[in-house]
Amino acid sequence: MCEIFAVSSRKAQRYDRYLSEFFSDAVKHPHGWGLCWHEGPDMELTRLFKEPVTAVESAYLDYLLNMGVESKLLIAHIRNATRGIVSYGNTHPFIANDSSGRQWVLCHNGTVFDNRLLEAFEEVQLGTTDSERIMLYLIDAIDRAQAECGSSLDETTRFELLSQQMERLSPDNKLNLAFDDGEFLYIHTNTEQPTLYVRETVDKVLVCSRPLGEGWHEVERGRLIVYRDGERVYASPAHSCLFDNDAYLQLVATWTAEDQQLGQQLSQ
Repeated sequence: MCEIFAVSSRKAQRYDRYLSEFFSDAVKHPHGWGLCWHEGPDMELTRLFKEPVTAVESAYLDYLLNMGVESKLLIAHIRNATRGIVSYGNTHPFIANDSSGRQWVLCHNGTVFDNRLLEAFEEVQLGTTDSERIMLYLIDAIDRAQAECGSSLDETTRFELLSQQMERLSPDNKLNLAFDDGEFLYIHTNTEQPTLYVRETVDKVLVCSRPLGEGWHEVERGRLIVYRDGERVYASPAHSCLFDNDAYLQLVATWTAEDQQLGQQLSQ
């Protein structure tokens, strides 16, 4: 289990208070932290920093936060590795390019129980997590569509394709996602209980696994929601493939050390 934080805003700004409060919860999510943001007139420069250590003890993260992170588009993550080894390759966010050169950054909070759609990517991923395989699966779907049409997908076609993939991946899987392509921020949650929250203001939108103060509300379940420059621009119809997070937490609580070791072996 992990936590996600993401921002899309009209103009570049700092989020010091939110980031400090978000990363402070790493005492309960000690197995790695990651922070990615975009810079430049066209958001063409991507800054990615991550470590497989607890955020509250990271001098590197402390330096970044004291320096000040300023951006229009940002994603952060803290990891609690209920299954899977603790390593740099398994630390979120994950980053890769599609065939058109568009760069994707993805964070995941959840677990994949039905891995059939993702198995093909086990041999090519850098780490061992199902989260990284989700990103590779989505990029592969985009690449296939672009190869079929012979050109890059426009934003509407890309959104429709990703919406379809969210519905395909959701059955039997916990799929809380925040991912971006340097322009759009994509959000998805499919848990029956609230596990992802949003705060929308006049110039930005913030998304987090828990409310960071007042003015937050639950993200709509079963929908892929897309923001650009702090405004919602797309939202898919809701699918019905919801995940019982309470039952999942009860299952995790019963896992023994042997289960944890088996999970690590399976994820490798």
